[in-house]
Amino acid sequence: MSSCLRTAPSLSSAYEEREKADLTPQEKDDIDNDIYGHSAIPLGYIRDGHVADMSNLELPLELFEDALDKIPLQDKMVYERALVECPHLVRTESNPVRFLLSSEDRNVETAAQKLVNYWEMRKVLFNELCFQPITLQGAMIDDIPTLIEVPNMCRIVGIDQKGRPILMGNMEGVDLRKYPREQLVRILWYNIHIMLHEQATISNGIVIVNLGRRIGFEQFDRKRNHLYNISLGECLPIKIQAVHLVTNSLMMKTALPVAKWSMGKRLRMRVIIHRGDDQEIIRELYRYGLDLIKNSEYFDAHNAESSIWVLEQLDRETQMSASRP
Repeated sequence: MSSCLRTAPSLSSAYEEREKADLTPQEKDDIDNDIYGHSAIPLGYIRDGHVADMSNLELPLELFEDALDKIPLQDKMVYERALVECPHLVRTESNPVRFLLSSEDRNVETAAQKLVNYWEMRKVLFNELCFQPITLQGAMIDDIPTLIEVPNMCRIVGIDQKGRPILMGNMEGVDLRKYPREQLVRILWYNIHIMLHEQATISNGIVIVNLGRRIGFEQFDRKRNHLYNISLGECLPIKIQAVHLVTNSLMMKTALPVAKWSMGKRLRMRVIIHRGDDQEIIRELYRYGLDLIKNSEYFDAHNAESSIWVLEQLDRETQMSASRP
């Protein structure tokens, strides 16, 4: 067993069972509604314009600003710097409305802290490029070769008929040791920022499917996993409705308690484990409403045809940039 797995904090099965037993009936219903998509607004309603633009909702923005002011200056230095160097990105890529909508019960203190965390983590991952837009022409410019080389390592599959955007992480056959951990987490951030342009993301949150059936001990990176979990749970303005982990490997059985340690209770309660061959996994995912994943193409991280989306996205960003005044 890897030494990092022996020494890292981990979640015991007994603790997890107690945590589940302590859930209230309402919490259990909320979890079921999220993982099965019962609480989602159907895609047809969103596309037909039956869902109001949630950015226009009346939200306690003044209270949000008060909560931001109460956070000590030394804890929000990157955010304060961003207000000076890139105020347009603060308004667009870290719009307070998104943080309020993604926080539990629209709690202003939680949302304000999440916004500050967002900019702190953005600086950790992107260094000085954090003050550039999270686009292929901006903060992601050095990551384009990796996105093309392994396009399915983190890929937006689409939106299922329940109205939930699906993000797939595919580590099948990928040697993760080749890539800096911060780069892999940047790719996650990039995809999430693309998803935030979708009304379905704001309305329904997202579902994550992570494929890792052929990952060995040598692939597990506790620090990278921590960056993933903190980003998803405490930084990015998005609600995770379910996380589907697909694994047949002993490593994941051993590493999962370590991975869950930094997830936080809400995310941890929405993790579903799957094992089996491609067709078994597809049938299992379908049971949870993920009807978009229909064939084994999605299980090939090196699918060359998928790299087209990277080039299309680069072209799309170029056009958008040219159309701005």
